[in-house]
Amino acid sequence: MQINYNNVPDILQLKEKEVQNQFLAPYTMFRYSIRSEVTRKYYERRLRKFFDFVEFEVEVEDVEKRYNDFADKGKSNINWIINQIIRFLHFQKERVESKEITAATLKNFIKSLKVFCDSADIVVQWKKITRGLPRGRQAANDRALSSAWMGYK
Repeated sequence: MQINYNNVPDILQLKEKEVQNQFLAPYTMFRYSIRSEVTRKYYERRLRKFFDFVEFEVEVEDVEKRYNDFADKGKSNINWIINQIIRFLHFQKERVESKEITAATLKNFIKSLKVFCDSADIVVQWKKITRGLPRGRQAANDRALSSAWMGYK
């Protein structure tokens, strides 16, 4: 068998591009952008709920393929992804109003979507989207009990 050395640089360049694209894939960048393993699992669970809600590739078992395909579709059609995000957040807002979840939980959904879109280079106007959503409590309610509450005068 004779090797054609003229094609070796082309083959090496193709291999290098494959490796580079693998590391720049949206799912890989998403995993890389989150430091804590626990946080990553929470974000992935919330994104899975989002993908299931918008019925995006429900039959696909491979998580990485589902994330990457969603990012590709979102990059090519930004109006579609904004529509899906607003539809999902509207549904979650109704759940907040019926007291199924808290406003802080809704904010956590937004955080996970935001990190994914940022790591996938999908430009979304988050300020416009989140303007109509309820705000979660900012501070904990952990003050010491007052003497009036305890029955002292």
